Amino acid sequence: MIEIYLAIAVYLGLDIWFAIEGSKRKIGALRAFLISFLLTPIVGFIFVFNSEKKFAFFEVHYQCSRCGYEFTEKTLYCPLCEKDGHKVELEEVKKVMT
Repeated sequence: MIEIYLAIAVYLGLDIWFAIEGSKRKIGALRAFLISFLLTPIVGFIFVFNSEKKFAFFEVHYQCSRCGYEFTEKTLYCPLCEKDGHKVELEEVKKVMT
């Protein structure tokens, strides 16, 4: 009886692991989990590791807290607010681009 529970735990553990790996790839977590769960983890392994990895990078923007405008170049103060006589420092904002 313990062997059955152990086998089920290993099966589900592999399904979850392939879902986590699938989230890092173009196949996606849900699709990877369903393929692995319904068609066995061996088939899930084949699908997940043949899928391309997602390409993501960070792009740094600078945002004004007063007007909300975003700039791609770093400046000390917001040029738009500075025209109105306000010196507002820009905050660094990182955006994930995929």
